[in-house]
Amino acid sequence: MKNYTTLAISVLSLIVLSACGAPPSNSDAALKEAAATVDAFMKFTLGSIPGASIDYDAAKELMTPDFAAEFTTPMFIPATYCIQDGPEDVRVTDVSFNEQMNWVEATVVGAYHGGWRDMWKFTVVLVEGGLWMIHAIECI
Repeated sequence: MKNYTTLAISVLSLIVLSACGAPPSNSDAALKEAAATVDAFMKFTLGSIPGASIDYDAAKELMTPDFAAEFTTPMFIPATYCIQDGPEDVRVTDVSFNEQMNWVEATVVGAYHGGWRDMWKFTVVLVEGGLWMIHAIECI
């Protein structure tokens, strides 16, 4: 529970700092904030990874309203992640802006039986108030 609390405070601090002003002008900081949103979302939705604490309501708070509207049952998670069994661990490996710099794509790898493989591409958007939110998840 202590690790979950520390993670939640860290992510919320990033979100609050972003929301207090204009969108981050430092692209490295913005990419880190987007990656932190993806990491928090996975910890709220994938019970098989270290530090996870399932909280679907908290996960929805990290999603754009349109994407969150699709999350009507817990079956949303395996269907969205295209998995039956969760990975043993996950890692955000590549985070980059699109050409117009209006959204971020974050690639995530997952560990199964000690081997890492590409799993998902998250689309993370900066919404009004300076918050980074999950807009889509693509299985790769």
